Amino acid sequence: VNPGGAGGGGSVATDTIFDAKGDLAIGTGADTAQKLTVGSNGMTPIAASGETTGVKWGYIVKEDTFPSALCGGSYASGWSYVNGAEPSGTGACGSGYTSGLPQQSFLSFADGANTYAAFNWKLPSTFVALVSVTYHFATDGTSGNVALRYGAMCFGSTDSWLAGTPSFTDDSIFTSAASAGTYAEKAEVHSTTNVDSCSATGARVAMKIGREGTDGGDTNANTLYLFGITIKYTARVE
Repeated sequence: VNPGGAGGGGSVATDTIFDAKGDLAIGTGADTAQKLTVGSNGMTPIAASGETTGVKWGYIVKEDTFPSALCGGSYASGWSYVNGAEPSGTGACGSGYTSGLPQQSFLSFADGANTYAAFNWKLPSTFVALVSVTYHFATDGTSGNVALRYGAMCFGSTDSWLAGTPSFTDDSIFTSAASAGTYAEKAEVHSTTNVDSCSATGARVAMKIGREGTDGGDTNANTLYLFGITIKYTARVE
């Protein structure tokens, strides 16, 4: 390696471009290199054209998708559920499609009501940070916006999930345009990084996902059908 760009011999092991454990020599042009210092534990080199070296250290990004299919039962104060209805006879948690066709799982959130679904997510052992939660839904009318609610709270592996009344570590309402077509599925991304520093092995994030129908930003006078959510997060490489 010859960072001066003159080319030629010399020992890589004693090259002056290296100053510390983990340093990498990254080519930045013809016969030219620049040092990239090592990242944190669990990071991996990632191609990044905006960087001087064209490379940066970062965590990998992963996604988990969860379907909504709650039927019956009830939840403690602050949580609720809605049974799947059957628009146009397509079936949900009931008898399903006609013979030979699969069921679709969804939850229906009526106009003008505050209704929610509950999702539990066990943090992977390599978890670093939550990036976003995507809502997958459709409306049976195309006008106006729907107000969506996101809440999250964390339980450590030794916490009592029944102790006291939990407060959401992230509780927010945001709006999304209705489906482009009646019953057409759409995805709305809610960016969030707050899970109450919930990163211990065995921890669990409880999520409250739903529609805030009484919010002034909800101007769609139709039912919303939630198919599920996708959780995007960063993770260490092990």
